[in-house]
Amino acid sequence: MNEPAVWGKDVPPLVQFDEGDENVSIKKIRNVFGHLMTQATYEGVRRHRPNQRPFILTRAGFSGTARYAASWTGDNTASFEHLELAIRLCLSMGLSGIPFTGADVGGFHDEPDAELFVRWMQVGAFTPLFRAHTMVNTRGQEPWSFGEAAEAIIKNYIELHYRLLPYTYTVFQEAASSGLPIMRPLFLEFPGDAQAHAAENSTTYLWGKHLLVAPVTRANHRTRRVYLPEGTWFDFWENTPYTGGRTICIEAPLERLPLFVRAGTVLPMREVQQFVGETALKTLELHIFPGAEDESRLYEDDGESFDYQRGLWRETRYHLSQLAAGAGEMRLRITAATGDYQPQERDVLFVLHGQMQKPRRIELDGKRLPQRAVDFSAESSEVRFSMPDDGHDHEVRILI
Repeated sequence: MNEPAVWGKDVPPLVQFDEGDENVSIKKIRNVFGHLMTQATYEGVRRHRPNQRPFILTRAGFSGTARYAASWTGDNTASFEHLELAIRLCLSMGLSGIPFTGADVGGFHDEPDAELFVRWMQVGAFTPLFRAHTMVNTRGQEPWSFGEAAEAIIKNYIELHYRLLPYTYTVFQEAASSGLPIMRPLFLEFPGDAQAHAAENSTTYLWGKHLLVAPVTRANHRTRRVYLPEGTWFDFWENTPYTGGRTICIEAPLERLPLFVRAGTVLPMREVQQFVGETALKTLELHIFPGAEDESRLYEDDGESFDYQRGLWRETRYHLSQLAAGAGEMRLRITAATGDYQPQERDVLFVLHGQMQKPRRIELDGKRLPQRAVDFSAESSEVRFSMPDDGHDHEVRILI
């Protein structure tokens, strides 16, 4: 809370600051005060730990504060109205050059009930800063504070948050290098789509380029009207494809956050861990959502140091080709990894979504995979097969 705070009153005019050779009032220096405190904290930590990335969380700031710290949106209230406002505010901050931000999950003032807390935790799993927080003398807001049923749902979304870290870390790196936000309003990716600008779609957003999140922000609602932009979108939970450019009504029981994946995506995921760095990545999961031609990427580094600035990073690109007309064929081209970072030895598990039958043939670099190496589940409409991750060029050819 790094700003002069007087609990809603005016700061007395005798409180002044130096600006060069002049004394200026709080009215001029208020936001810069928070920014400079954040910058000073960052520079001080860097002096003591020069090759360890600091984590600093700030409530106040100015243009450029995102270079030094993550932020949160300040005191909010435990209400569905403030859940909806939190989404809009985080989207606005991302567009304003502050991508690493979040709201107090569950609300700071007052106390949420189980339904509100579950819905807010679902949103939190797809917010750059994911933190439950509440004021003193209110009930606990831990994942287990609202009974076993709510805890089980919340656990699933915390675990999904960790499973998606390979993708999310890539999106964070894109934000750091390009300025594109992590949470993106629909109109940022689809500027020519009038519905992407519509107020009723302002709480539907993109998590990076490839995931579309449509939270439930109303009490007792168990369905959600979702506008899907152009293209094909897969229901993340059921693998059902939907044609975009229209609004659909989808079931959204309390345990379900409406979540969609853009066709043409290769979504990198991992096994569950309880905290970052608990276990090495042993199996990189590449979840393939066919039906369009597109490119995806995976960025990696050690996650802790500044060694990436001297080339110790790794980027792999995945290009998915469209199904050949009438041929029932798709191709995935994996480019050789660039950069000097070397992750630990691991396997790659391919998960092909939305398949109603087992492929007739799968080839890796022109050699057919034996049928016993291909696992097909009609119940989940998924095909699974694996290969070692050696960082070289590869081509996967799938005949349906």
